[in-house]
Amino acid sequence: MRISQGTEKITPWGHEMTVFTHFLPETQISRYGSWLKTLDPQTLRNYFGISLSAEGINRLIRKFKQDKANHHFLIAHHDGHWAGVIHIACLDDAVEFGVIVKKEFRRHGIADQLLSEAITWAQNRG
Repeated sequence: MRISQGTEKITPWGHEMTVFTHFLPETQISRYGSWLKTLDPQTLRNYFGISLSAEGINRLIRKFKQDKANHHFLIAHHDGHWAGVIHIACLDDAVEFGVIVKKEFRRHGIADQLLSEAITWAQNRG
């Protein structure tokens, strides 16, 4: 898998924020699980549609590890912290996206940036 990195300064509402993105290496999928466990329960419920416990997150990460070729994670960083993630699931000839932005980083265009980069990635992979 090609590692992609992007940088963008986003300035909605007059607050400039520099965000760096990169794909999480397959060997580090567990870091996604650790990050999910730092999110507030409402964010997890909004994203997954159900309440998700730490054990539920662990089961999910085990599933991703068993099917690494079809699960990709584009990470958005701000000041060394994970600000958001887009999960890209490849299903046959379709691609599905799921975006989570940590509460304190919302309304800064991070989800838009992640989605734009993920769409470009999906279009370029054929």
